[in-house]
Amino acid sequence: MNYVLGPNEGIIMKDEFSYVMGGLELEEGNVLLTTQNLVFFQLDDDDDENVVATIPLRDLNVHQGVPQVLVSNGIEGPQVEFFFKDSTISIVFYAFRTKTQNEICEKWSEAVKALDPNGFDGIQTLPIRFCCYCGKELPEGANFCLQCGSRIRR
Repeated sequence: MNYVLGPNEGIIMKDEFSYVMGGLELEEGNVLLTTQNLVFFQLDDDDDENVVATIPLRDLNVHQGVPQVLVSNGIEGPQVEFFFKDSTISIVFYAFRTKTQNEICEKWSEAVKALDPNGFDGIQTLPIRFCCYCGKELPEGANFCLQCGSRIRR
């Protein structure tokens, strides 16, 4: 891996993905979540990991102190959507024998939501736009999802 951590930057988790959609179009690689960035790697012909994109977490939209990340069902199954100021990045992970795609997505979503957004610079605060349980778009100010009935955490 040829990524150098910045000052006060720590590694939270790393997983393999099958593809990434939205501002990036990547197939098969690894994604690293640090305390400051999402870092995408792809293997070269020598099986070395090379950084192909680094996205600062400070660009994530945040509502009432919670970074806007959603687990939703895409065409290929569960995916994690990261809502950035200028784009949405969706990651589909490989399932492993010990973990389903949904379990991996939930783990990533919870890890990002647990980060302290005060450690990011320039976070934009926006209302919650999607249900964190079923992915349905929410009407402004909704307290419950109209699709699945789940209470909206604010």
